[in-house]
Amino acid sequence: MTNVKARGLLAAFLLTLTITGCGGQDNLPSGNDMSGATTPPTEEQSIAVKRTISVYSTDSELSKTSAREVEIELSDGDDELALVKSTLSELQKDGGAEEISLWKAISFDKVSLEDGLATVDILLPDEARLGGPGEILAIESLTKTLFQFDFVDAVDILVDGEALETLMGHVELEHPYRK
Repeated sequence: MTNVKARGLLAAFLLTLTITGCGGQDNLPSGNDMSGATTPPTEEQSIAVKRTISVYSTDSELSKTSAREVEIELSDGDDELALVKSTLSELQKDGGAEEISLWKAISFDKVSLEDGLATVDILLPDEARLGGPGEILAIESLTKTLFQFDFVDAVDILVDGEALETLMGHVELEHPYRK
């Protein structure tokens, strides 16, 4: 009698393991890869976190900067540097017909963040060069956008890896700009 109970419990246990094992097939290889190796979770599988930031752009007459709210999506494990890079990416986009980005033709080559200093190394093509007022607004929109973060105390703008006297030939650059 005890032998029958033991067999019944063993059968129930094996059935439970089999059912549980069938539900855990998310990590199986896909396609024709039949090696049986499981792949570790990728960044795409991490949890997305949405955050609302302010991005500064200018009006069509280049008379002032204004903030617009943008929602960005970061991975759960992203750090402050990833937030800065995502923010700079949004800075390159127009906000609509009346909100123009002065950074869309400029490439952010390297971006670093160390001890509160955000260093932005840009590639500045000739078609992205502006007059004096446009240059002032471009610098203002960049610094205002990055200074919204508590962890950014200063911003240094480099052109092709060099700390130049001016960005586009009109306005003297500070190395770095401080809050």
